Amino acid sequence: MRVNAYVCIFLSLILIVFVIATSSLPAQKIDQLLQEAFDKMGDVYSDMSLEKYVQLMKGVSLFLLGLGILLLVHIFLNFQLQKQYPTDAK
Repeated sequence: MRVNAYVCIFLSLILIVFVIATSSLPAQKIDQLLQEAFDKMGDVYSDMSLEKYVQLMKGVSLFLLGLGILLLVHIFLNFQLQKQYPTDAK
């Protein structure tokens, strides 16, 4: 169980760093990256504007940031509860 928690901590930290790194990019760079991605995909995503996709990306990033922080809090609270109420099974 602890190994699983350590892996989750590692993945949560990667997620938080990724969200912070992408949110610190200038708006022009984000527009450029999304435009290049749309050009490679063709007409698959032509029904929405670039601004809507930027808003969607920011919303998803904020959700993932909250999820990563919530996962870290959950893991550390779980560690505290395991110390406070140890079980006999090992």
